[in-house]
Amino acid sequence: ANGTCTSGSNTGSGDTFEENVLKHWKEYDQNKDGKIGWEEYKNTTYDEEFDDVDDKTSYKTMLTRDERGLRTADRDRDGTTTKDKFTAFLHPEEYDHMKAVVIQVSQRTGISQ
Repeated sequence: ANGTCTSGSNTGSGDTFEENVLKHWKEYDQNKDGKIGWEEYKNTTYDEEFDDVDDKTSYKTMLTRDERGLRTADRDRDGTTTKDKFTAFLHPEEYDHMKAVVIQVSQRTGISQ
């Protein structure tokens, strides 16, 4: 496939993919430029929630996983994440080019496909 979403399924919380992405997009696009850079994502996700984290290994693992996922979603390698790229990052199981990320996460967590 060409990186388009293969499903319009629900996210499990009652939101559609689009609603889920939009909700997160507003939170992460801090400077409202229509793109999310790695620093914006990292600062929003990790600086607030993990200041007092005891398990530094888990923190680093999550940070590495997310950075790898965003880099994989950034197919044109411009270093920024658009809504389409962010959708692929949030829902990698729905995009062919993201399947390697899903497999890596599954292998680390012991989740079978």
